[in-house]
Amino acid sequence: MTLSLRERATRRARFLSNVRAFFDIRSVLEVDTPLLCEFGITDPAIENIVTTHHRHLQTSPEFAMKRLLSAGIGDCFQICKAFRAEELGRWHREEFTILEWYRLGFDANALIGECLALLQHLSGESLFAKTMRYGDWICDYAGIEDWRDSVQVVGALKLANIDIPTSILNEHNALLDLLIATVIVPKMRGIHVIYPFPEDQASLAVKTHDGYAERFEIYWDNVELANGFYELTDSDEQLARFQADQRERSRNGQPARDIDHRFIESLPNLPSCAGVAIGLDRLLAKISGAASLDEHDLFEVGTI
Repeated sequence: MTLSLRERATRRARFLSNVRAFFDIRSVLEVDTPLLCEFGITDPAIENIVTTHHRHLQTSPEFAMKRLLSAGIGDCFQICKAFRAEELGRWHREEFTILEWYRLGFDANALIGECLALLQHLSGESLFAKTMRYGDWICDYAGIEDWRDSVQVVGALKLANIDIPTSILNEHNALLDLLIATVIVPKMRGIHVIYPFPEDQASLAVKTHDGYAERFEIYWDNVELANGFYELTDSDEQLARFQADQRERSRNGQPARDIDHRFIESLPNLPSCAGVAIGLDRLLAKISGAASLDEHDLFEVGTI
């Protein structure tokens, strides 16, 4: 059934209202942070949209929200627009709506539980989630024995007739990313929680003592919905990770990104907490059974 413009807008408005109701019940405060900032993100996998005045449209409100947490605001959430350059496709937009929230005293497992509670609240259904460690996820879906073995990863890509750029043949994580995107994710059905992640993909998460990091992702079928961390509070460690990002960007020929030192300086005051970001456009599409983001984009109707 094709919905009218009014029906699309009404469904989206009710969906966002239900998101806010979920956090209101839990006394989590809604906040509003700047989206146009002096600094961008160093992550080589993500590109900011940069304005003519050398300001950066934020890829998520993470840094600003953590500064609020460091200043003592407590449990908080935000619904806002986020921007990522060169992300266009069935499940990608350069401008999209993101939900991000932080819970004091939560570890990764507690936040995973709350994420699943949100999905159930919004869908109105009892949902089953399969939790898999990162390595098991790769091996099971790619049909290999050792995800750390680049030869096996390349073999799985070739078996699936995936073209492998020569520039990444010696880059194990890049090969894994290609394998996940082209071989693993298209096979996935149902809700999957991937946790924990390898320590070299920790990003802003705490590392464990066994080579892993307190980071998780949640997928619904073949769509990534959530990326969450038990948050790192060590400013020296986070600075070192950002500097490593800068070196990788340089090797890749990517635009340089300065480090947000005000964010780094706030980390020692960050309380013990876990945080997560969810793409709300994707979540609305999955709950309603849409085949792509277009079905809920008010400006894809063709009459506006």
